[in-house]
Amino acid sequence: MNEIAQKTAEQYARLLAPLGNDVKLGIINRLSASLLEAEAGRPKRPPRSFGMAKGELRYPDDIDFCNDEIAQMFGVNA
Repeated sequence: MNEIAQKTAEQYARLLAPLGNDVKLGIINRLSASLLEAEAGRPKRPPRSFGMAKGELRYPDDIDFCNDEIAQMFGVNA
């Protein structure tokens, strides 16, 4: 979690601390429902695929997540 997100979470925790658990749960449920509604309304990105594979091969959005480990395996500086 980045520093801004951490500070925001700590502020919310302080604000919600005096409330009862049922009130906290209600707030969390409503926020979750709002986030899910917002996510459902977002346009979906088409799946990413390799051009020459004619849609047969797909790769994830985070395809570069392990580049450092791969570079280390091949002795290359990442």
